Amino acid sequence: LIQQSSPLLPKIVISKDYSDANILDAVNMFSYTFLSKPLNIQDFRLSVIMCLNQTKRGDKIEFEKGFYYDEYREQFFNKNNRLIELTKLEYGLLKLLLERKGDITDYDIIQKEVWKGKKMSIFTMRNVVNKIRQKLYYEIIKNHSNKGYTIGKFKS
Repeated sequence: LIQQSSPLLPKIVISKDYSDANILDAVNMFSYTFLSKPLNIQDFRLSVIMCLNQTKRGDKIEFEKGFYYDEYREQFFNKNNRLIELTKLEYGLLKLLLERKGDITDYDIIQKEVWKGKKMSIFTMRNVVNKIRQKLYYEIIKNHSNKGYTIGKFKS
């Protein structure tokens, strides 16, 4: 329940059973750490302090409509802090546009950096752009006719 309402809240998992399945569950919940029982109070105290420190990070790039990119986790989230599932190409294109914010990124650069030089049609690229717009919001990517793309506006 906490995972659904606050997925980015740092979590400390405490268990006497540190089986592979429990560790995998902790990883999938983006847990900060996994402590074993019997609990060492100093380890727990240090973990809480480190978790609190993590919540104060300033490495989030905020977009309009509540969407943001967490540079530390290298993932995009919506206004409800829910992870936006992106394909490798979708993520690669958004990341490239972020790196080149303010500059128009032309098709050749996109093909070289995102498609890694493989053949890419303009229709394939448009399809990837449209899927990103559906998952985030339309204005996240701006088209510059016959030139390329830029990343949308950032929250001021």
